[in-house]
Amino acid sequence: GAGEAEMEITIVLDNYPEETTWELKNTCGSSSVQISGGPYNTAGGTEVEKECVPNNQEYEFSIIDGYGDGICCGHGQGSYTVKFDGADVTGGQFGSVESNVLGTCG
Repeated sequence: GAGEAEMEITIVLDNYPEETTWELKNTCGSSSVQISGGPYNTAGGTEVEKECVPNNQEYEFSIIDGYGDGICCGHGQGSYTVKFDGADVTGGQFGSVESNVLGTCG
């Protein structure tokens, strides 16, 4: 809709998908969690989430691994990509949590 943009979150899971969760916070003001996902149950699977969110906002995407070894590369080739309003971030090698900021407060 008007004033909205699509947030596309793609997660390629490692061999321990039950350890993977994520959350998306709107960091303009209250820092409330807008969307969250996981844990998952398909080892090596691909999860895609598409949500329309207000586009004149700043968002912090955090991916969390319950065991603390990220989603790449010790136990599978996991990764994540987040696309929003022309920007994208990607990763997979981290410890317990990795955060990225997308967008800007309007």
